[in-house]
Formats: sequence, C-alpha cells, structure tokens
Amino acid sequence: MTESLADKLSNEISSQRSIKKVSWDPEYVLNPAIEMFEKCTGLSHFDARTATYWTLATHAADELQIFPLLCVFGPAGTGKTTTLELIRNLSKNAGEQLLDGTEMTKAVIREDLNQITTAVIDEADGISEQQILKRYSRTSSKMKVNEPQEDGGWLRVSKNLFGPAALHRRMPFADPAVQSRSITIRTRPKGSVEIGPYSTKLISTALSFEGGANTIDWSNVERGTSRLDDTWGPLLYVASLIDDQRWLGYAREQIESAKLTLAAGQGQEPTELVLSALIGCVERIGSQIPERVLLSNIREHVMDEGRRINSWQIGELIRTLGFETKTRGGQVWVILTGKEQIKAAADRLGIEDEWLQDTAMIQ
Repeated sequence: MTESLADKLSNEISSQRSIKKVSWDPEYVLNPAIEMFEKCTGLSHFDARTATYWTLATHAADELQIFPLLCVFGPAGTGKTTTLELIRNLSKNAGEQLLDGTEMTKAVIREDLNQITTAVIDEADGISEQQILKRYSRTSSKMKVNEPQEDGGWLRVSKNLFGPAALHRRMPFADPAVQSRSITIRTRPKGSVEIGPYSTKLISTALSFEGGANTIDWSNVERGTSRLDDTWGPLLYVASLIDDQRWLGYAREQIESAKLTLAAGQGQEPTELVLSALIGCVERIGSQIPERVLLSNIREHVMDEGRRINSWQIGELIRTLGFETKTRGGQVWVILTGKEQIKAAADRLGIEDEWLQDTAMIQ
C-alpha cells in the first residue's frame, strides 16, 4: 500500500521529535506555519494566524484549564481537508490520521478522545454538541461510563475528555453554550498550492512548535471578564508575546461581535433562556405574581426562541435556578413565592429586565 503524504509527514515528525529541539524564536517558529496556512488553504490572513496560534497552544494543553474548540467552517472544495491536515500535523499528539466524524458513535468518541491530546475531526456535523463540549474545560471534562469486566460485570469509571479539538462543519454550532466556547475559521474558494513542496518545512515547523511551546510560561494566560474572553485567552496570549497588534485588534472585534450575537435572544445560555421564558409567562398573566406556572408554558416560550429544549431539561434548569416543581393533575408546575425569588435568580445570572425593576408590581 502506498504511503500517503499525511502518513509520511506524521512518521517523519514522530521519528525526529526525540532528537531535535528548537528554542523559542517567534519569527522562526510561527511565520512558516502562517505561510503554509495562507498558501495551501483558502484561509484569510487573519484566519491563518488564528489557526497557527491555536495549533501552537495545543502543545501547552497539559498546562491550561480551558482550551477553545476550533471550528473549520466551509463547504467542500475550499481547502478544508488541507487545513485539517496542517492542523493535525502541527498540533500535539493528534493521531496518525483525521478522525471521521461520520463514523464516530458516542462510545467511539469516548474512547478515541480519551487516547489523544488533540482531536482533529472531519465531517463533524453529526457529532453531539454536548460530547464536543466536554473537550473545552478541564473542570467539566469527566464523563462516567460503564466498562465491561473479565467476570462479565460492569464497572463505572470516569473518562477525561479534556483537550484541544478542531472540527470541520458545514453548519455552525446550534447551541450557544458551544458557540461561546469555540473559535471559527472559514475556508473559501481560492487558488492554492499543493502541500507537497512544503513537506520538509512542515516537519521542521512541527518540531519548532513543540520546542517553542515548551519555553513559554503558559501560567500567564489571563482569565477574561467573559466566557468569550476565556475562550480566546490562549490565542490572545500567543499574539501578545509577539506583539501582533493587528491580529489582536481583529480578535477583539470577533469577540465583541460574538458577544452581541449571543446576547440577541438565541445566544442566551440555557439557564438564562429558561428564566427569561419564566418571566415572560408571568408577565402575560398580569400585575399579580401567580403562585405557579405551567412548565409546558415555559417550554412554549423557549420554542418561540427557536431552541429545542425538552420539558425534562427545562425542569432540571428551573430547579437549578432555585425553583420548586410539583406535579398536579398530570401536569408539572413551577412554584413561585414572589417577585423577589425571580429577581434573585436574575441577579445571579446577570439578567436585567424592565419588569423586574417595576416596584409597583403586586407580590
């Protein structure tokens, strides 16, 4: 069987990693990768830098608490496979080939993503966004699964899924929780050169990334004032080290744009969305706070926002917010004790609503 270029590159990089280290020289380490992303793919200049900074940061995954999901968004024929292969070869421990998202069951995801540092997944539209979300934060990356034992029984064990993940998708993420934890680069139709002539440079750049990342103090990556700031944090840190002011300005624009999008209804976190729906139900009733609200009415409000959250999920979120639920007459009701209860929940989430500020509301 003929060895593919991707396999050849991976084998050569693996064989040389143990014998070669490169000191941190930003121009020497980063510029070749930026050039390859620009010339061999359909990425813009800024997206090429985004991909470069992200792949460098994968080599510090063991030192970071949060790692942004990287969404490679674009249709067929726009260089997405080349983009993913470059990412795979430059990232830390990304496996010997791209992962095929069309063949990844939940069980395969749990096993495969537990074995590698960086997951680079092609055709990832069919993968559960909640599974993908487990890659983002070290504090929420563990998943309980049943493993078969030699005696025929099962043992409940914990799998850690934290780590960098780059995914090709034809559709944007639907869940705002995933949107706020991801960075998107977009492939586009563009005449590009073959990656073959760059094979030697790719090998040396991959080694440079590993050596360069090891010389950086990643403990200085700052936590931001919002989740989006945290998401972009590792990349902002890399850019700040080399004083890339143009890209930093671009990144800030992307962050602010994403904040505005996420704040516009659909972009609410599930708990915020459910609480806003509860407030909407109460407002419709009139001036007096009811003693209870039908959970199904809250779900209707949520559905009006175009979000698919089932009644069981809404009940869990409502209880998380501190409200009691009771079943009466075959229906689930949310029990209310007064406006202050709702206002306290809104204050915890940072939600402002004119109705909550109306002191004339009868309790």
